[in-house]
Amino acid sequence: MGFLSKLFRPPMPPLPSEGSAFVITYGTISPLAAFCATIHMTAGVADAVWSTIAGGTTKRTNHPITQEFFRTLWSAMDSLPEFRDGWTTAPEKDPVRGFHYFRAMIVDKDNPKEILFERRHVIPTKNASELLRDLLYQAGMGHLK
Repeated sequence: MGFLSKLFRPPMPPLPSEGSAFVITYGTISPLAAFCATIHMTAGVADAVWSTIAGGTTKRTNHPITQEFFRTLWSAMDSLPEFRDGWTTAPEKDPVRGFHYFRAMIVDKDNPKEILFERRHVIPTKNASELLRDLLYQAGMGHLK
């Protein structure tokens, strides 16, 4: 992505918005497993659902989060340097090891296929700050087995 397109990264809209669901999807691949999450807040209720895929088996885990935590994670997508540097408009591709994949969306809660806002980030795992790793841990990644 060129320098000029980096200047036009849309800001994360403020929370909440009536009639909308706020969704952050996340994925990464380690040497032993793939990890995926859907972290969302709808009507003030926040939750995180994690999937671990290893050896042909998928395990799903719900991890409760607070509205305050969701707001912190949503805001971090504007404030952390790795999100600014990792913003992309490139089409989604199959994930590869060594990267964190994030997608932030606002969808119509009555019609979830209607995307009102979308932003994607691809961040090299080596560039993840301590704060980003801590946010992922709090979102539930640290509780996966």
